[in-house]
This record gives sequence, structure tokens and C-alpha cells, in this order.
Amino acid sequence: MNEDFSFKRRRFQDRTIMLMNQLDKSGKNSTVWKNIFSMMDDKAFLIFMNSLKNDKNRTLFFELNNDTINDKSANPDMERIVEVAKKNNIKLNKHVVFPHRSEDPSKPQITAYPVPVLYITVRRLQQILSKKNSITSDNDVRNLITGTATGASKSSSVGDVQIASLATKNMYDAITEFQGPRADDEISKAEMLHLISSTGGCSLKDLNIKTSNKQSISTAEIYLKAAGINGKFGVSLKEK
Repeated sequence: MNEDFSFKRRRFQDRTIMLMNQLDKSGKNSTVWKNIFSMMDDKAFLIFMNSLKNDKNRTLFFELNNDTINDKSANPDMERIVEVAKKNNIKLNKHVVFPHRSEDPSKPQITAYPVPVLYITVRRLQQILSKKNSITSDNDVRNLITGTATGASKSSSVGDVQIASLATKNMYDAITEFQGPRADDEISKAEMLHLISSTGGCSLKDLNIKTSNKQSISTAEIYLKAAGINGKFGVSLKEK
């Protein structure tokens, strides 16, 4: 590499470390970047610079110091970020273009005023793809106190948001099944499995679904009695 390259590299490194020191006066981030640059030879540095130039998602990272979260010298507030941005001629507000919202992409919509532009970390979908996408219909593994599905059977349970979504579609039979034989009502579950194995199917009307059969409700009632309150929840589906 020639002398001009060495000068440009040194200038970029110095500006980066200066920027980190302006944002983080504890020196932690500048130390991190000093170590990164020291491990790069000229070839690796050139590859790094080309990646910054060609990849719009590639940028210099800044780490918040979790050990000194309340130390304003280590973790910059918005005032310091704006101050450092002005000092280094970094634009925090830009006009944003929306070509996908325009009938003619050559004449896209543009925000009337500059708006804040931030990098947002998008969480990888690994957890959703590997775990959340696998659903089990087996609800045998349960919490012994509440009766709720847990462990290997956890994904068979239905949450409050899902129940609310079903309710908005008036899918009350589905809610009754999910919160009855498919939940912690062991009596109606046994009846359901018996009918399915003997006749090939069953209806909710054929099941003895009672609120008192649910283990979670029974547990709540016991807790109330222990507190001196004689409380009872719900009625039988057939009585209703």
C-alpha cells in the first residue's frame, strides 16, 4: 500500500476514535475500535472500508455501557448526540422518499419536512422459525397447581390475545373448546377422547363442560376460601 493510503487510513481511524470519545467520555468505545483497527492489516482494512461504502446496512457500531448505565459520561443522552452530530456535520433529520406509495415511481412521495433517521435493529426470525412455528395438540404436560399447559405442551395453549381475536370473529365454539377440553377441563377432555375413539367424532353439546371442572378455577376458589371468601365461578354450559 502507498503512502496516500496509509494517510487516509490513519485519518479515518483518528476521526472514528475522536467520534467515539465525544459520545462516550469513559473511553470504552474508543478502546474497542482501537483494538479492532490494530488487528486489521491494510488488506483487511480495505475490505472493511469497501463494505461500509457498498453495503447501506453496514455502519460503525457504538456500545452502551451497561455497567455504568446511570453514568452520563459513559452513556450519551439526546443532547450530547445532537451536539456531536452538529460538530461533525452528521444529519439526524432527512427527507424520506416513499416510491412504493406512488403510482409513478419516478415521482415518489417525499415527506414535507425532514424527519429523524435512525438505525433500528431487526430481530432475527430464528426463534419464530425454529420454535414458534411448531405447534402441538398434546396438552398432557401441565402445571400441577393451575392445570395450565407447560413444557412440551406449552404451544398447545391459547393466550388472551388469541382468545380476543376469536371473540371478534364470534367464534365462541372454538373458544369453548380451547378453554375447555383443550385446556384444564380433564372431565370434558376424557369425554371428548372417549367419543372420538368410539364414534369418530363429538360435539360440544355432548360434553359435560362446567366451569367447576377446570383445575385453574378450582384452585382460585380454594385460594378464596383460604382467605375467608366463599366464591364460585361460572355455570354449566348445558345449564346456560
